[in-house]
Amino acid sequence: MQLDGDVLKTPSAILKLLEIGLTIIIISVSQGVELFIFGKDFPSTTFFCGGVLVTGAVVSCLLLATYLTGSAREIQKTPFEVMVNAVLAVLMVSAGTVTIYNAFKYALSSEAADAAKTAGTFAIINSVFYGLDTYFASQNME
Repeated sequence: MQLDGDVLKTPSAILKLLEIGLTIIIISVSQGVELFIFGKDFPSTTFFCGGVLVTGAVVSCLLLATYLTGSAREIQKTPFEVMVNAVLAVLMVSAGTVTIYNAFKYALSSEAADAAKTAGTFAIINSVFYGLDTYFASQNME
């Protein structure tokens, strides 16, 4: 199997790298602070936000691997990437908003609150990347 390095120059691949990198940063921020929570007294909020991050990382890595193996054209002919990116854009902005809201609502300790605000902001920025990726994926599908 031969890797197609030229695909890394395309907007979709660049956005995939940004999405993966930012998701790793969000996970690192959330796991690097002792009292960090996505939502106090709501384990379902932590489950949701953590699930969004893991899903985003896994799906973006798999799509990038598909690109690198030379199968970009095949997957871009289907609506799969458009739908996945659109859903992840909505989920990422939801996770970011919930995280920031809970950081302000529960007045967490300063370090944990700052980490939650940072993670939430990065999630919202990541949703913009997924939105742009949705646009480029829809352009590639045509």
